[in-house]
Amino acid sequence: MFSTVFGSIFSKYPKYTEKYHVIDDIIYKRVKITDISIGDCDDPDIYAASYLHEWTTSEQGKWCVEHAAPESLVYTIHHDISTFGYRVAVMGMFSEKDLIYYYLKWSQT
Repeated sequence: MFSTVFGSIFSKYPKYTEKYHVIDDIIYKRVKITDISIGDCDDPDIYAASYLHEWTTSEQGKWCVEHAAPESLVYTIHHDISTFGYRVAVMGMFSEKDLIYYYLKWSQT
């Protein structure tokens, strides 16, 4: 569903399953970029779409979309037992240089 809404930005099913992947002699590492908690709802994909749209239009989201490895941004939805809701996490693959920049700029988020 999400890949049709946002084109090829996100995928619900990861193309890269290993923690590290080499593309054009650059080593990319899979990391969790951001996550949120959603309350108990009927369809968490619908609620996640709103958050993911806001995130992709933010400065952090635009940077991640631009610097992530091709087709590596994925979102996952898991049960959050502490709130009896859901947890939405965004993951992507980035080079070491990009990760250093990301952690220095957005270490608090």
